[in-house]
Amino acid sequence: AARAGAWWQVLRRHQVLLRALRPCTLRARGRFRRGMISQLFILAPNGHTIVNKDYRGDVPKDSPEIFLRKLVEKSEGEAPIFNVDGVNYMCVRKNGLFFLATTLHNVPPAFVIELLTQLTKVCKDYIGVLNEESLRKNFTLIYELVDEILDFGYPQSASTAELKAFVFNEPAPVSSGATATARMMTSLKAAPKTMSSKAVHKPIALRSD
Repeated sequence: AARAGAWWQVLRRHQVLLRALRPCTLRARGRFRRGMISQLFILAPNGHTIVNKDYRGDVPKDSPEIFLRKLVEKSEGEAPIFNVDGVNYMCVRKNGLFFLATTLHNVPPAFVIELLTQLTKVCKDYIGVLNEESLRKNFTLIYELVDEILDFGYPQSASTAELKAFVFNEPAPVSSGATATARMMTSLKAAPKTMSSKAVHKPIALRSD
């Protein structure tokens, strides 16, 4: 009986503690939700979508088209960070690719820009060459990386070293444009400019009537 009474007292203490902590937990969860990303896109230089992740469904599906139209209107020196109809657009451009994030919440732009920049570094670390061809050839791997970096729109680990324990897809080999050009130039240099014809060294056969 004494042991049961002691356990009951411990249980009561835990219940009181949980009630005290619940408001703090809800407030922290609210702050965390305000830092949430609604959508993530990776767009090709021509504007076509390579990667599309819609975490909340609270932002219009045509947000990449809205972003590209707004980007054309902006001057050359302006940062690709703006608000259209209550939606915040934040973008990092790397090798002609657009790494775009949208959100309805008041997220610090510097935080999102740093996250997108880290995403470009992680993609390059895994696939070697960061361009449209390499992203499309490593489609499954890129989606796996994005899923590990962003969980339901909440930023998680964005370190290449930490992601190695959770990413299992192998990258598909892709040669960069510079490597392909160098290989082509090497083959052209190896080939002689003029090919000697063996026909000039062959004796002319006389036909007998």
